[in-house]
Amino acid sequence: MALGGLKKSDKKVVVAEVVTGDADKQIDIEDDINKFIEAAPLHTRSDMAKLKTVVKRKPRAKNHIFSLTTAVSEEIDTLKLMATGFQPSRSDVVKAAIAYLARQGKSTVVAELQAIAKPNK
Repeated sequence: MALGGLKKSDKKVVVAEVVTGDADKQIDIEDDINKFIEAAPLHTRSDMAKLKTVVKRKPRAKNHIFSLTTAVSEEIDTLKLMATGFQPSRSDVVKAAIAYLARQGKSTVVAELQAIAKPNK
């Protein structure tokens, strides 16, 4: 049924028919419908922006970008796979290597750094 040409009083009948299934039973439910609609919370863009407000946290770490050869990158991935029971990140592997070197003596660290630096020069 097209509703375009209906008058306001006719629309009440159509609403009653849809709700009750009986065209003869004219229930004035328009007020109830309007109360229901008006009771719904109104969400405007500013309301939604308030809900999506993000609290900026202080970063725990600073991002650094550096290049690795394919061989070194694959070695990091191999070391990651050695862990069982958890899955370390690539950063965790690098941190573990730094922690290991930090526990070594100066001569060992210098020897390792020289071994790594020589092939690149």
